[in-house]
Amino acid sequence: MPKSRRFLLISLCALFAIGLGWFFMRSTAPVVPEAIKRGYSEALTQARAGQPGAARVLYQQLARADISPKRRIWLHAELPNYPSSVALKLAGADLQHESPEVRIAAIKSVSGLVPSGQRSLLLGPLLDDSDQSVRLAAVNALLGLSPDDLGLFFGPLEQAIDAWQQVLKSAPESADNHYQLARLHLHNAELKEAQQELEHTLRLAPDNLPALVMQIDVLDRQGQSDAARQLLAKQLKAQPDSAYLQHALGSGCCITVKVSSPCSVCPRPWNLSRTTRITAMTWPPRCMVSRSWRPRKSSCRKSSSATPTIARLGCC
Repeated sequence: MPKSRRFLLISLCALFAIGLGWFFMRSTAPVVPEAIKRGYSEALTQARAGQPGAARVLYQQLARADISPKRRIWLHAELPNYPSSVALKLAGADLQHESPEVRIAAIKSVSGLVPSGQRSLLLGPLLDDSDQSVRLAAVNALLGLSPDDLGLFFGPLEQAIDAWQQVLKSAPESADNHYQLARLHLHNAELKEAQQELEHTLRLAPDNLPALVMQIDVLDRQGQSDAARQLLAKQLKAQPDSAYLQHALGSGCCITVKVSSPCSVCPRPWNLSRTTRITAMTWPPRCMVSRSWRPRKSSCRKSSSATPTIARLGCC
């Protein structure tokens, strides 16, 4: 073969090898426009303030593959405030993220976006996650669901709860550990055990509002309505402007209150459509007549800070 032809063949082979290498080594990641790259801070500020167009820019930032896990976690903290099918798709994708912290943030987003009875299909597989903190976050998100809602994940959840209880019981005593044990017992309808753990929690942290709200619920479930009402009145009197107590009540934390005599203020039953701010001055309402009643979960208007302070109440 002539030298010129041999040189041509070698050159063509070299060019082919270079082209093949470039094809396999080139980046397949989508190109992010510079405007979106520079818009992270503005998007987060818009989402936190609830400004017009916040959902669109929030989704744009979460769809990026080039942002750090820390920044992605901050975006997930705002995502439940902008529910949509796009938001759920973005949260679901991050359930498989390589960072355990991002997976935990995505679990919280899904919990805020999906009704409790439907989230097991999305979060159930994470009960077998390789990271313990992710498994525990999945357990927390699934607590309170019925066996029917859990479906195939009922058994894995019970196993995860049993394992977590053993870990908590052998861990150093703390208010957080006792509170978590109370949540696990409450899920299993072990009311006496839950009450004991809540008492330990409040002994170590008397101002633990989540524990106080749960104790009101547990007392009512045990038929101790008077004790639950007294505890609720005491907390509302001590903290009349507590957003957490107002949110808990507006979200369906209900206790039974028995009234032995008609209202002395007006002769008619309390107006069921009345909307009132829940404070120590308005709780419980005076116009209840002689009947048992419960706060009725209904529409709850949220302020721009996403703190529900107005709740619609009514008789059962």
